[in-house]
Amino acid sequence: MQAVETESAPVSRFRFAAGRGRLVRLLALVVAVIAARVAQAPGDAAQVPVWVIIASVVGILGAALTINAPFKSGQAAGIAGSDKPLTVAIGAAFLLVPAIVSAAIWSQEPFHLTNVFVKASSSFAAYLWIAGMTAGLLFLWSQRGREKRQTSRPIPWGRYFVELLAILVILDVALGLRVWRLGSLPEGIWFDEADFAMSAQRLFSMPFQPFGPGNVGHNPSLYFYVMAVVMKVAGTSMAAVRLSSALFGTLAVAAVYLLGRKMGGVSYGLCAAALLALSKWAIDFSRFGMSNIAAPAMIGLAFAFLCLAMLRPRAIWFAMAGVILGLSILTYAGGFIAAVLVAHTVVGLRILTDATYRRAAWPGVLLLPAGLIVGAAPFLTSLSLDSDYTLSREQTVSIFTEYKTTPARITALIANLRSHLLMFTVHGDSNGRHNLPGAPMLDPTTGTLFLLGLGICIRSIKHWYAQLLLLWLGASMLGGILSLSFEAPQGARTVGAVAPIALIAALPLMALASWIYHRVRVSRASVREIAGVLTRIDQRPRNAIAAIVATLVILLPTGVVAKANYDEYFIQHSSDLTSWLEMGGLQAIIGRSAIALELQGYTVRISPELAVDPAVIWAAGGEAISAYDPNVPVPLPVPAGGLALIIPATNADVFNFVERSYPSASVKALTPSFDRTQVEARAVLITPGDAERNLGATAVFGQGASATTVSHVVGAATWPVSSGAGTAASLQATLVLGGGQAWQPVSFRVAGLASGTLSIDGDSWPVNAAGTPSLR
Repeated sequence: MQAVETESAPVSRFRFAAGRGRLVRLLALVVAVIAARVAQAPGDAAQVPVWVIIASVVGILGAALTINAPFKSGQAAGIAGSDKPLTVAIGAAFLLVPAIVSAAIWSQEPFHLTNVFVKASSSFAAYLWIAGMTAGLLFLWSQRGREKRQTSRPIPWGRYFVELLAILVILDVALGLRVWRLGSLPEGIWFDEADFAMSAQRLFSMPFQPFGPGNVGHNPSLYFYVMAVVMKVAGTSMAAVRLSSALFGTLAVAAVYLLGRKMGGVSYGLCAAALLALSKWAIDFSRFGMSNIAAPAMIGLAFAFLCLAMLRPRAIWFAMAGVILGLSILTYAGGFIAAVLVAHTVVGLRILTDATYRRAAWPGVLLLPAGLIVGAAPFLTSLSLDSDYTLSREQTVSIFTEYKTTPARITALIANLRSHLLMFTVHGDSNGRHNLPGAPMLDPTTGTLFLLGLGICIRSIKHWYAQLLLLWLGASMLGGILSLSFEAPQGARTVGAVAPIALIAALPLMALASWIYHRVRVSRASVREIAGVLTRIDQRPRNAIAAIVATLVILLPTGVVAKANYDEYFIQHSSDLTSWLEMGGLQAIIGRSAIALELQGYTVRISPELAVDPAVIWAAGGEAISAYDPNVPVPLPVPAGGLALIIPATNADVFNFVERSYPSASVKALTPSFDRTQVEARAVLITPGDAERNLGATAVFGQGASATTVSHVVGAATWPVSSGAGTAASLQATLVLGGGQAWQPVSFRVAGLASGTLSIDGDSWPVNAAGTPSLR
């Protein structure tokens, strides 16, 4: 029996006209909007004024009391017998059997010893796994049938064209904000970005891997494979390294549009997509070569198919949602809570409470967990082979690892929860890689809309879509709440929240636009005001005018959001020195300067703590730069092409010593591009001539005006003719102990003088047979 789709239309307006309470509700709405705006109060999270909390609660509750949700009711009628059990069984077999065989092959790997797959058969198993997913989904797609429409209406091609144009503009803006100056902004190269890139490069020379090979964070491999393909096509520049994140970030915008369009119509989808496209939180992680941004993209896409399954419960939609949720775990394991719990909770609640839906969804709903298991098969296999390695990152950053006792854990959890509740509107992530340090994660306009949207979801809490948004938001936040307390609030592990936030924040915008559209469309007086001299107007132009007015209303706050987020990310954040340092700006300028100096013929040496940093190596074009010895930074003889020492500003003692020892050497200041006065490192360029001018000792015979000075003494120095047994003499030189001698105790004495003093680095000893004590 075919399913008949009879979805309810979106709620089109505020329901102010509800009897005697109309004025009260209007006043309550005004108070709610003002309170939500007042709650945007950037400041110290430790000293949040009480009125900020009160204003937040008033904004949320006010919206809950006054604004109806502008999304589809989803209470479909007449949908029964969606899929036959045999169809579901065949589809499940296509999906599960190849995945089980693949898992059996992968299980033969010595993963617990090597933490990588080493057998060529693992690649065959990967191809089998992919083929099984493809075959299963294609089979289910072919069996989905055609839903019958109640009425036949002409296809509104004009409206579709406008919609296509609008979403293309939004995606173009989203992609532009994510790729503009991608290689140089942020200017730095962070350790994890270089580590990810190096791991991705290794994939093409290895069998299929469930994790990025050699990756410090032990992240699943799908993101690395995307990065490897992108780098294969686009090269190995920093822009190419970050391009995979930019693509995932743009995919998240498209996924939110599809989800919103299905649940609230074209306008809701476009509104949510625009808010996500302009979100500084999302932009930041879309320009960062790490896998976090894959969470909102993959989970958002999966939930778009899940919404189809909730409106038209067919096996294909359940399977698509499950498979993509499984694959999302392979891109960013931190999204597993949203992937596993949220979808199954929302579907389970509806099956328990809606008999009509239960009959329509059975047995196709079984493909949701089956698809998830299939999509996550490589991750689950590695989990069974070596759970410690698979979950090592989660265990390392867990608050339960940080604190060992129950009281301490409870206290830390409460503090983390508080920090993450305040991160949206008061005090955000202080890590300069993730955010302008301390700034709220949401701009004031989006923050205001978000609080109002939470109220709308609470008002509609019985609706499965409201449950989905709230649970999705909460699950995405758990990644930060359950992690290390000293990092709270955490913008990286909670970045999956940007998708539900955009969908929630779009709700009050759409409610307002729908109300304006309705008032203009049905009010002839309003139409006359807009149309000028017209006294009568037919329905179609009236609808167009109403749509234009509603669109203009939406564009105003959207423009404010665009301006605020652009200024904060591309101007304030990009020129913040703390953010620059935490993003690896120092490593970037040192690595790039090192390779440039090598091309000029210099032998380059850098600080020991930076010589092994993957970011420095990546910035230097993949070449490891040798370190200098802080005790003997200038080994002699100086190479013919010159010696370049790149010394961070934090190693001022080394720089001062080299500058004092070789005063004729040239010095090049290394600074951030946005502030040429802020010197963060120096390149000291020493030529053989500089070393020669510093070679030997300076001998001074006599005292005062009659003293004779002889410079660059190497070997014997002749006493002046006028000198005698009582003539004072002094010698000054730089003592260089290289190689193994620099690490051994030494002592000195002066022979052949009746009396004298020996001084080394400010410590003095009288000359005698014993000499100095042992020195290091």
